[in-house]
Amino acid sequence: MNNIRSACCLFLLLTAMIEDGNSAGFALKVEDNMTNSTKSDPLTWLLRGEALYNQSRYNESLEACEKAIELDPNYVNAWNGRGISLVALGRYLESIEIFKTALQLDPDYIDAWYNIGNAYISLERYNESLEAYEKALKLDPDLAYAWNGKGNVLFSMGKYNSSEDSYKLTADTL
Repeated sequence: MNNIRSACCLFLLLTAMIEDGNSAGFALKVEDNMTNSTKSDPLTWLLRGEALYNQSRYNESLEACEKAIELDPNYVNAWNGRGISLVALGRYLESIEIFKTALQLDPDYIDAWYNIGNAYISLERYNESLEAYEKALKLDPDLAYAWNGKGNVLFSMGKYNSSEDSYKLTADTL
């Protein structure tokens, strides 16, 4: 039943996007098209949160991700979305705790490791940022955006030769 409900949610989201023709207003159309059954589906709320995030409506994106988590506290993607929204709002320390929650649910969740690295670099906590990027790269050595993030940290630390090596690996993995 959950797969059918998720498919219906996705259909409603795609229908709203096609009717809209672009992303403006997409998230609002998603909620307008939600039925009682889809309002209880965490995927619907996560997709709404992503649409709101893409419109730079970070507080509303955060609320949608929180609704997804309320419906499914083990939904790692919703925890990650919540953290990303917090980063966009400049709430870096709070976002790190949220990403850590995602990692408690799935220790190999690469995006959470990468996003922790981003949050730490925003706080100029370079060693912790570097450690997070390296954990992401250990899980996926071909992750271009993690190599780029590592290069940014190394550059910020004044390790220019090492940062250049990371940037080359970024290009090699694209």
